Amino acid sequence: MNESLDRPALTQARILLVDDEAEVRAPLARALNLMGYQADEAESGPQAQAMLAGAPYDVAVVDIRMPGMDGIEVLRWVRQNCPSVAVILLTGHATKENAIAGVKLHADDYLQKPISIAELAESVNAALTQRRSAGPSPTRPADRRLTVGPVALDRDQQIAFVSTGTGDETVSIRLTLAEAKLLSCLMSHAGAAVSCRELSAVLGHRHVSDLEAQNVVRPHVSRLRRKIEGKSEARRLIHTTRDGGYIFRPQSG
Repeated sequence: MNESLDRPALTQARILLVDDEAEVRAPLARALNLMGYQADEAESGPQAQAMLAGAPYDVAVVDIRMPGMDGIEVLRWVRQNCPSVAVILLTGHATKENAIAGVKLHADDYLQKPISIAELAESVNAALTQRRSAGPSPTRPADRRLTVGPVALDRDQQIAFVSTGTGDETVSIRLTLAEAKLLSCLMSHAGAAVSCRELSAVLGHRHVSDLEAQNVVRPHVSRLRRKIEGKSEARRLIHTTRDGGYIFRPQSG
């Protein structure tokens, strides 16, 4: 086997496989994990958004043809919100339009299904090697620190900096890993509702019912609210939606 397939270009690099067909993504994820990568799975565009917003990934392998939010939309979102993440597009229906869209949005590679494990590993390795050889990205600080309204979140340190509304005063609040992942996801989707299933996927619970997802997420959100909302000039930050999900939308009073 080619040496480049035995050792990842970036040790313990995190890979997210996004495909609505479990029979396609699961074997690829297992193979990449065996090669030494940390590979996770997402079954839809919105779930991929939530997972990418909640944790630092190095590469996203995204199927173009998915119901609802397709791969080109995912790529566009990644370029706007996670610019340091490499994106490899997969499709079983290669078209000129898809190729042009991928090029315009700077996809790192474009592979046609069915693909072999060796072909995918080679593409992942090449993307990681290219990004590493390019040196630190100038966008990396923005990736690490996320600011929405009165809250700034340092994703690496798991610290929230909250403006109190008294001059330039801010307070720093230490968060648990789970709280930081949920807050990162909600802030990345500020103004838009995020379901409990999408949030539970951020915490690693990807194959659960709606009720199970609510039971996983609610205790963490409750503690997160107690930590940050009492300190903020905007007293309401995290709102519950009608279907039991959540939305980050600072509101005064």
